[in-house]
Amino acid sequence: MDRETGPKGRGEDGSEDTLAAALALGRRLVEMNRSLHERRWEKVVARGLAGATVLVVGYGRIGCRGGALLRGGGARVLVECPYPALDAKGVEVVRL
Repeated sequence: MDRETGPKGRGEDGSEDTLAAALALGRRLVEMNRSLHERRWEKVVARGLAGATVLVVGYGRIGCRGGALLRGGGARVLVECPYPALDAKGVEVVRL
């Protein structure tokens, strides 16, 4: 897997990493993995992105792509950015 990073990178890697982290938090994967490795099987209430509200701070190349991925998962996306991208469709711009 080639990763194109830096100011001229596509921004896909960072946004995909953000999506993975959001899914891991919502699904409580770290907690469930720890429990499994301790040979305990605990039922936990976990949720996905559908119906979640997510705040994206910064709506540049990476934030814009991340917002699109989150919306694709059914999340409501709020954006805090002094200069949101012109294609900020489907997101709500907020001020903190």
